[in-house]
Amino acid sequence: MRMRVRRRARTLSEEIPARYKGLVLLGAATGLRPGELFGLQLRHVNLLHATISVEQQIQQTAKHGVYVCPPKTARSHRTVPLPAWRWMQ
Repeated sequence: MRMRVRRRARTLSEEIPARYKGLVLLGAATGLRPGELFGLQLRHVNLLHATISVEQQIQQTAKHGVYVCPPKTARSHRTVPLPAWRWMQ
């Protein structure tokens, strides 16, 4: 990840409530979309292989409210490597 993006992510994470800090940093480091981040569950994280499986997302519509659904395209189902976390500390 480029240094400028790292600095922006850190700055943003310091300005928002602590409960969102992990989401901001994880999103900046992995490129996951907001719906994909909110759709993550523990079973999607593989610490042994340092990966995240994108299997679902959270969507919100006026008609259906907030709901869990699969990613929109087959290509959106993917395994994303977890970054080196030392820069996030």
